[in-house]
Amino acid sequence: MSNASDFIIENGILKKYVGPGGDVVIPEGVTSIYRGAFSACDSLSSVTIPEGVTSIGDQAFEYCENLTSVRIPDSVVSIGGWAFQVCNNLTCISMGQWLRGFEEVMSRVKRPGRLDFAVQTASAVSAVHVKARKNALLGFAVENPKDLLSERARSYLDYAKKNAEKLAEFAISHPELLLYLCDHNLILPKNYDAYLAEAEKNGGTEEKAILLNYGNKLGAQAIEAARKKKERTIEAGDEQLIERMAAQNPAKGIEGMTFVIADLPKWWRSKSLLKDFLVSYGAVLESTVTKKTNYLVVEGMDNHVEKISKAQRLGVQILSGEDFNDMVCWYYKNKERILVPAWIKEIQGFAFSDCSNLESINVAEESAFFKSTEEGLLLSADGKTLVACPRKVKSVSIPEGVTLIADRAFYGCKELIRVSIPDGVTSIGEWAFRNCDSLKDLSIPRSVRAIGLLAIPSAGRGYSVTIHAPAKSFAARYAIENNIPFVAE
Repeated sequence: MSNASDFIIENGILKKYVGPGGDVVIPEGVTSIYRGAFSACDSLSSVTIPEGVTSIGDQAFEYCENLTSVRIPDSVVSIGGWAFQVCNNLTCISMGQWLRGFEEVMSRVKRPGRLDFAVQTASAVSAVHVKARKNALLGFAVENPKDLLSERARSYLDYAKKNAEKLAEFAISHPELLLYLCDHNLILPKNYDAYLAEAEKNGGTEEKAILLNYGNKLGAQAIEAARKKKERTIEAGDEQLIERMAAQNPAKGIEGMTFVIADLPKWWRSKSLLKDFLVSYGAVLESTVTKKTNYLVVEGMDNHVEKISKAQRLGVQILSGEDFNDMVCWYYKNKERILVPAWIKEIQGFAFSDCSNLESINVAEESAFFKSTEEGLLLSADGKTLVACPRKVKSVSIPEGVTLIADRAFYGCKELIRVSIPDGVTSIGEWAFRNCDSLKDLSIPRSVRAIGLLAIPSAGRGYSVTIHAPAKSFAARYAIENNIPFVAE
């Protein structure tokens, strides 16, 4: 049980937790949890936040590595960035609604297990945020699995049937939901293998038994027919994609193809730009799926359900945004060099974070949006913004004329040892040097007047970077405030 003396509270804002940890209940009357209030509290195991708290600040629970569960009330309307970063044992967040910032919570919690969150079930699944629907379905299955006739029940049954294959991993982790899906024949023969594979990988005896019994119910003949049909579809799609990828410029392989783009794939700023590109290579962009459509592009099977259903009925191949970009771009994930095509208008620094072998980023000569340096750095066309750095670079001298280092520009450059920033650079973006595990020396000039959130890793936690900067400069103060070794120059 928590004591009042465990908390430093000012005007309803919980500034700092100073207690012994364990199972903590935040006192009534608190309206906000301040940035970093529980940061690095290794002894914290669970937190109950009372009704009345409206916001959770940036990094509020970062590095609480033994925190396992958090209960968030309906009064909370926002969660700050990196609020649960490196909470490696966090397995359950309970809340009544989908919150702004929760995507960040899920993406920054890195753990060996799974993060589950309980969400109240609404009158219809359509009333639940799309990213929380599988959890709402679980809540419904546990709450009233016999209800089949009400409008509410039909909405959950319909969602489960349409998304059965995507629910496999989640259902194997929750036997109540798996049993619900099997009891109501919501796993079709074509999806049975996906569930069986997931059970072999992550399931236990109970899950395997449920699926084997359900397989007997479906019948071996139905399952085998579904397998053969799926194999034929995959083989046909792979052959078409490989044929296009084998071309020196894969985009040339889309001539005569008709596309319906349901979601704008990343890297594309607008549909008009995408349409112009497709037209330039002899392809067609339509808004409605018909028999003449070759490809439907969607980012997720939860989106554009009607178009997806129609495409499946007509035999139209469905591509993810990533598949589409692979089809029309240089395929570069395992390449040492990348050529950025002229039609690419926007790139973010972390776009190349998975390109572990990348030594150089090059830009097509006709590009009006980007250019590259001899070192292979990616710059804006005017040379004022450093956009991205290749992941295999060990030492970088940023060229004169650069005034801004973009967000995540060096993110994931794990072999980078030293960086020299020239006079004239005024701003370093958020996460600019995060995950640069080998970075030792960073020279920052007096001209830098702004450094974004978590731009430079603090001392400890595997990092040992030293900032070299003029005494009494902005960078010098930043180093001291963030516990980063500093050498005056």
